[in-house]
Amino acid sequence: MSKQISGSRKISVYKGSLPPPEMMSQYNGIDSSFANRIFIMAEKEQKHTHYMNERRLKTDITTIWVSTSSGFLALTVLCCLLYLCIEKDNTKLGIYIASIITGILAIFILRKRLVRQIDQIHSP
Repeated sequence: MSKQISGSRKISVYKGSLPPPEMMSQYNGIDSSFANRIFIMAEKEQKHTHYMNERRLKTDITTIWVSTSSGFLALTVLCCLLYLCIEKDNTKLGIYIASIITGILAIFILRKRLVRQIDQIHSP
């Protein structure tokens, strides 16, 4: 005669940082402080997530402001140089500066389109 061994396993899946109430009561059965410690851990994790999201947003805003300001300043300087080239009748240098201005404007426009496309891909 052969012996058969059988068993069963119960698997529970939950989403989020806190387990369901039934599981919390089982944790409290092991140690009365487990459920409270799980709540504290979830609160700390949520605070950290909010802090990191806020920090990332501030960094993004600063980066956009600095890059836009730098681009505007560069374009202003190049436009002044272009004006001086036209006044001094230096056509060759004027063409170089005008092409640089066009390139910078194209980069800003293409970057804005790229950012929009990325936002559309990542939006739900």
